[in-house]
Amino acid sequence: MIESTSSGRRWANWCADLGVDDLYWSWPHITLWARESQAEAVGIRWSDGSNTVLLCVLRCDLSRIPGGSGHCDVRTAYNFGGPLWTGGSEPDVAAFERDWDGMLHEWGAVTEFMRLHPFRHTVVPSYSVSHFNDHVVDLTQGYKAARARYYGSWRRDLQRAERLQLEVVVSTNPDKHEVGAFELLYALTMERLGAPLWYRFSARTVAGLFALDDVSMVTAYAPSGEPAALGCLLRSGPQLFYHLSAADPAHRELHPTHLMLDAMVRAGCARGCEYLHLGGGALSLQKFKSRLASGSVPYYIVKRVLDEDIYASICAMNDLPIDGEVFPAWLGAWSNASQGAHD
Repeated sequence: MIESTSSGRRWANWCADLGVDDLYWSWPHITLWARESQAEAVGIRWSDGSNTVLLCVLRCDLSRIPGGSGHCDVRTAYNFGGPLWTGGSEPDVAAFERDWDGMLHEWGAVTEFMRLHPFRHTVVPSYSVSHFNDHVVDLTQGYKAARARYYGSWRRDLQRAERLQLEVVVSTNPDKHEVGAFELLYALTMERLGAPLWYRFSARTVAGLFALDDVSMVTAYAPSGEPAALGCLLRSGPQLFYHLSAADPAHRELHPTHLMLDAMVRAGCARGCEYLHLGGGALSLQKFKSRLASGSVPYYIVKRVLDEDIYASICAMNDLPIDGEVFPAWLGAWSNASQGAHD
C-alpha cells in the first residue's frame, strides 16, 4: 500500500510511529527546500505488511514552463534523502518500485531525481546509478587518530594555520550577525566561482537552514576579526555532514578552511559521531578533501526521465538541450535566488 500526505503533522506522526528521527526526513527540512524550489513538499509511506518505507520529495509544478501544464518534476530536498525503510527484513523493492511508479504516473511526473543518503540510503532502486564515492573522515577512534590520518602536506598547512592562533568557533545556535555573515560570504563565493543558480540559495533559505535542529556553523576568523572561512555542519543520525561553505580568498594564505574542517572533525569526535561526511565535488575539490579523508562511501543517485515524449517536447519548446549536463534541463529556470532574494 502506498499513500501520500502534504500535512506536516501527519508526516511527523508517521516518522514517530516508526522511530525515525533524522534531519533529512524531517518536515522542517523538506519544507525549507520546497520553498526554495517553489515546490510542494510531499511525504510518502509504503508498506508491504512487514516493512515500511518513508520517502519525502519535492513536487515541482511545471505549469510555469511552456509545454509543462499538467506535469511536474520530482526531487529529493537538497542534499540527501531517498526511500528509508524500517522493518525486520529487506522490503520487496520491486513492489515498492511498481507502486511508486504508479504514483508518479498519477502525478504526471516527467522526471525524477534523488540523491540517496550515503549511510542510510536503505532502498536502492534497481534504476539507481553509482555516482562516485564520497570522502569521509572516520571519527570512531577519536580526534588524535583522525588527525594522524591527514595527508602530510594538508596537516602541515593546518599546523601553519594553528601557529597563527586564529579563532575558530562552532555555533550550535548562530545569532543573526553570524548568519548574516554566512549569507554574504556564501553569496560572494558563489559569484566568484560562477556557480549555477541552483547553488545560489536565497538569504531566507540560508537563515532557515541554520534555524533547524542539528545544524551548526563553523567559523574561522582572520586576525582582523572578519570571517575567513565559514561552514555549515549538519547532523544526520550518528554522522555529521559538511554541507555548505564559503571562504574569503583575501585570507587564503592563512589556511582558514583547514582550521574550519579540522574543527568539524573535533566537533564530531566530541559528539560521539561515527563519520564526518565531506562529499565530493569538482576534481580540485575532491583532491583537497581526499587529503583530509580517511576513507570513502558509495553514493547513489536516481536520475530518470519518466515520460520521454513530454520531456522532449518541453525541451524543444524552451530551446533546452535534452542531453545536456543539467538535469532536468529546466533546472534553474526559476528559483528564489534568480529573483534577487540575496538583495
